Amino acid sequence: MLNAEPISIAILLTTLYNQVEMFDSLINKLKVEIRMSRAKKYKTIMSKDLALPHFEHAKKCTSAFSRKLEENSFIDKKVEEYKQNGFCEIWTEEQSKLADKISSKVLDWDKEGKYFKDGIINIDSEIYNSIPEIEVLIKDSFSEFLQKSFNSEYKVFFSQIIKTEFNNSGPRGSQLWHQDGGPGSAINALFYLRDIDKDGGAIELIPWKDSLKIYKKVISNLSLYRLLRKRSAKEQTRSKKVELYEKEINPFYSQYVHQPTGKSGLLVPFFNNVIHRGGFPKSPDKPRFVLLFYFYPSDKKTPFEKYRKEGFPKKSSYPKDPNF
Repeated sequence: MLNAEPISIAILLTTLYNQVEMFDSLINKLKVEIRMSRAKKYKTIMSKDLALPHFEHAKKCTSAFSRKLEENSFIDKKVEEYKQNGFCEIWTEEQSKLADKISSKVLDWDKEGKYFKDGIINIDSEIYNSIPEIEVLIKDSFSEFLQKSFNSEYKVFFSQIIKTEFNNSGPRGSQLWHQDGGPGSAINALFYLRDIDKDGGAIELIPWKDSLKIYKKVISNLSLYRLLRKRSAKEQTRSKKVELYEKEINPFYSQYVHQPTGKSGLLVPFFNNVIHRGGFPKSPDKPRFVLLFYFYPSDKKTPFEKYRKEGFPKKSSYPKDPNF
């Protein structure tokens, strides 16, 4: 009789715990289905209230685009690859020549200790006008691809020159598996200023259809679900996501990882929300130099005159207003 009460309490607590587990599991399953439906429709892991304005704006931009673009088998094939996989790779000799010219200036600045801050140069008006090849690159190499991918005009939200070096502590931040989580209408693009190989820190990308499968498994994790409810657990949530991505990708999806490599001038456009990780150079003697662009659809012609006056430095991760 003396042990009856403690046993009853233990049974009650176990029952309550199991009921909480079942309730949490049920709620999370419902939320997962909602989030997956949203991700497929808007091509983003953002909440609907953030994704919808960009989705509607992209449709408006397409409606306003009256220009008929001529067929170009090379670019048309790349656009098709991009839309199907969530990324593609484009290289031409002209791009390589532009990359070499830009690289020459950037490497001089790096030696002189100019402009770089924590390995980054924001493309403000001074930098933009110091490297006229950037405008040539956008007009000659990006323009047709962007117009056909967006089915509209385009604009630049921000651009940076990034120097990535070997670090003894290993990959960190964006060098770990992640999704950017910006609007689905965005096109991220990397333009390599020097030859790039796997050991040199080439970006790794997972096709969109596989990114969705992995994303579903990650957000189905109950431990992550509980962390997401805690606003104060951002770092824990980020670490947990990285851990779950690794556990899912390494054994089950490593064969689907794509790592574009090639000569200077290689351009890699990709969906903002494909699972990817940035380059991690494996040699201290071989830093990686890239130009990073974030493009968005526009209902007006690209404002190059504005860029000459202001550049397009990074002010935030994504535009709150699609009409920026």
